[in-house]
Amino acid sequence: MRALTTILFMTSLSTAAFSATAPADAVYQHGVVYTIDAKNRVASALAVKAGRIVYVGNEAGLTGYIGKTTEVVDLKGRVLMPGLVDGHMHPLQGGDVLVKCNLNYEALTVPQFQARIQACLDQTRDQEPDGWLEVVSWFQNNMLPPGVETTCATLDVLKTKRPILVESSFGHSTLANSRAIQLAGITAKSPDPLGGRIARDAQGRATGLFEDSAQRVFEALVPKPTAADDLKAARAALGAIARQGITSFLDAVATPEAMTAFTALQKQGELTVRAHFAPVIEPPEAADPAKAVAGVKALAVRFDQGPIGVQPGITVRNAKLFMDGVITAPAFTGNMLEPYWVNRGTEQRPDWAPGKSRGPDVYFPAPALAALVIGLAEAGLDPHMHADGDGGVRAALDAGSTVLRSGGGSVDAVEAAVKVLEDDPLFNAGRGAVFSAAGKNELDASIMDGHSRSAGAVASVTRTRNPISLARTVMEHSPHVMLAGEGADEFSKLKGLEQVDPAWFRTEERWKQYLEWRASPEGKQSARRDRTHLYGTVGAVALDVNGHLAAGTSTGGLTGKRWGRIGDSPIIGAGTYAQDDLVAVSATGTGEFFIRSSAARQVRDRMEWQKDSLQDALDDTIEDIEIMGGDGALMGMDGEGAVAFAMNSHGMYRGVVSAAQPARTAIYANEEFVP
Repeated sequence: MRALTTILFMTSLSTAAFSATAPADAVYQHGVVYTIDAKNRVASALAVKAGRIVYVGNEAGLTGYIGKTTEVVDLKGRVLMPGLVDGHMHPLQGGDVLVKCNLNYEALTVPQFQARIQACLDQTRDQEPDGWLEVVSWFQNNMLPPGVETTCATLDVLKTKRPILVESSFGHSTLANSRAIQLAGITAKSPDPLGGRIARDAQGRATGLFEDSAQRVFEALVPKPTAADDLKAARAALGAIARQGITSFLDAVATPEAMTAFTALQKQGELTVRAHFAPVIEPPEAADPAKAVAGVKALAVRFDQGPIGVQPGITVRNAKLFMDGVITAPAFTGNMLEPYWVNRGTEQRPDWAPGKSRGPDVYFPAPALAALVIGLAEAGLDPHMHADGDGGVRAALDAGSTVLRSGGGSVDAVEAAVKVLEDDPLFNAGRGAVFSAAGKNELDASIMDGHSRSAGAVASVTRTRNPISLARTVMEHSPHVMLAGEGADEFSKLKGLEQVDPAWFRTEERWKQYLEWRASPEGKQSARRDRTHLYGTVGAVALDVNGHLAAGTSTGGLTGKRWGRIGDSPIIGAGTYAQDDLVAVSATGTGEFFIRSSAARQVRDRMEWQKDSLQDALDDTIEDIEIMGGDGALMGMDGEGAVAFAMNSHGMYRGVVSAAQPARTAIYANEEFVP
């Protein structure tokens, strides 16, 4: 069976310029505007129109942005900076914490710990004897003195008959009193649940500490928050989020209740942040992966609101999977490749040595995890894996490679590889693309499936974050092969691809190159060619386990290109071509010559009709281009996974990886691959 093989090359950069075509909606001046751009520059004024920043600079540059209806804000020396994006939070739980008995993450002695909880009990005596007390924000591993033990006995001495749960601040442990343990029906014979652990004494009795999924034995007993409670918690969370300058968050353990609450607030005009949610797939659900994935997909259909825009919205694009617990003391529930060390000496004279525990087993068995990850990928969802111990990390990585070995497609591999390069500002594709004569980033891309010989291409797009994904969408979800300009941008938005402000593509290095070109004699005559091709067009070719080939290419074109110029990258047969059992080709270079020579298709024809080897076909095609006056490079992969490159340029950043060999890379023309 063939192994997935991918090779890729890279090359380029970008930036977008704004002009004051109309007054802005709001202007901020006389402040400290911290841009956090590549050079950490600071400005003093900023203008916003239709929810987008249209100017950053000094007050002199605001001319034309201030109109009769423009809101003008005097910052009076205060700091204005980009909003924060929180990639892992639990907003509904966080809001709920703000209204519960809260230990505020403080370092406490056992008497202080008990006194704080007793105060909460005293304030809610009307809930005796059966009302549950939930205590939150317990900094478990900061109890004083270090290493002090807390058990159900710590809570049993309090003046109450109520069941008590004290939840650790890191979310992986809960301390329960004896009343709570009794109500949960936990005895010495109760087994540890999958993905959790019940701490026990020498007789097997629960000591009060419940870790990871074992905490859920109390879920059915504690009264559920009402919809009104959830709205109150969500409002409290949004208030705290706004005060801390957060403009986007990912809820990494999202519940239907959380999504419902934030959606309700959005409908009331109260959502002030872009909200992304990752519903949880619990370890027992892995017994039926298809059902588990379908459950997450149903939530996405119900709550996801499509492309991310200026206004706060809601997306559901991920599923949360817990691989293990935490390596933090005293939990030690992270899965480790080597045993945890234990102190065989004293605190004053420690003697650390490997112990016997590697933590619990990974919570998802490997076959079940692979099935889940594959199912999520097929459903268009990304796994968001919690892995704290190196054993958990290894299991997560193994699952990812299993996806490729178990049928990850060549088109998927090409798109994924090119997207990474489009997001890398070093290369002339996506973020980091060069500027046209008009000072804009106009992006081209194409992709071809060697199995069906279907293809998609886009040219002169300006708002799609990853043009290669738009090219694939044209291939798979339209009757056309190529779309260009405003039509391509409109199609991208219609199909829900991620849209970005044109400023996303801008880098200062590319803008500097553009200004230098514009000031040069060349700038009045023609676009600038990069004869090194080291940081230019990006592309990838791949062969999957089913023997299917694919190729893709993406570029920003030439600095100073005019009149809607389009090069070879989006031209099927020039910059990109793929045909199963024969070859997949991607090109970089001066596009006009690659178009005139039908470079990518020429490689295919030389192999088909002249029975050339892959290397000979690439070499002869580059020679043909050189005779015409062109320069650049070609890469190809044949139906057996052999790879080859040909170039008449200084070099090309390139790499190859397969199931049989680790990644190898090279840069210059005559350089051999190195690991």
